[in-house]
Amino acid sequence: MIRIDITLSSDFPIVLPVHYNEHIQALVYHHLDPDVARKLHDEGFKYGKRRFKLFTFSRIFGRGRYDRKNRLLTFPPRIRIAFAFAVESIGRSFLDRMVRADPIVLEGNLLKVAETRITIPEVGREVKVKALSPITVYRTVLEGNRRRTVYFPPDSPEFAGLVKMNLLRKYGTLYGREYSGGLEVHTLQKGRMAIVKYKGTVIKAWDGTFLLRGEPDILRLALGAGLGAKNSQGFGMVTEIT
Repeated sequence: MIRIDITLSSDFPIVLPVHYNEHIQALVYHHLDPDVARKLHDEGFKYGKRRFKLFTFSRIFGRGRYDRKNRLLTFPPRIRIAFAFAVESIGRSFLDRMVRADPIVLEGNLLKVAETRITIPEVGREVKVKALSPITVYRTVLEGNRRRTVYFPPDSPEFAGLVKMNLLRKYGTLYGREYSGGLEVHTLQKGRMAIVKYKGTVIKAWDGTFLLRGEPDILRLALGAGLGAKNSQGFGMVTEIT
């Protein structure tokens, strides 16, 4: 896996919608090799009937000034975003095209790459992580003739099991075989709930710190592809902490 921190700069303050995840996601697809982007967007990595993109990204680091009337965030002319890819070659392709782009367009803002940092984490069989973008897990239940999505917070009995199941499916997708080792997910501290709107859909997700135990390859996958669901929409990026 590979983590890429990118600092972007502008000549002006950077103005984005409050719910900006879809615009960061579009930035990723736009700066991949076109064939890779098309395959990743349309097909992804398949696991049975499910498909995974196996990348994720953080919130924008730093607090934007909130315009309640227009539901906009105004950031300083220099922002940082972290991206993680389970497949290193895809991440490096993204970085290469970002660095060469002039300008980078993010929802009408004209940007350029000011600084980059690449990290390839080495982990053992235990890692303590915190969320850089909120984690979401859920089930869809049928109530009468209507379907309803139930989201589970980190302190619920369902949370760890759903995170584990999701990570095991990602492992099968990436490696083409079932994971045979142990896997534990423990919530150390439940953070605040975030309500994020993605293309009109309201998603509930949570920050927090967590302890993961397992074989190094599946723990690296958690760092590269994210925890929980909807990672490519900007959910579930985690980073190792001490």
